[in-house]
Amino acid sequence: MYVITELSGDIALLIPVKIKDEVISLLVEPFDDEAEAKQFWQEYGNTFCILLSDDNDKGILATLSEQEQLHYA
Repeated sequence: MYVITELSGDIALLIPVKIKDEVISLLVEPFDDEAEAKQFWQEYGNTFCILLSDDNDKGILATLSEQEQLHYA
């Protein structure tokens, strides 16, 4: 599982480039451009989780903080 909390170059370090480009494209789609999307993410504190086929409940819970677990419960 990948947890993304901001739209930045750090995403490239976490996931393959092809997937990163597709994810960024989808996340930017509702906005005029990537800069506007980044500003929104900074202002509203978004979290985006990418689940992998081998993820399970215990692994997901171990990745998320207690606060995040309560938020998504």
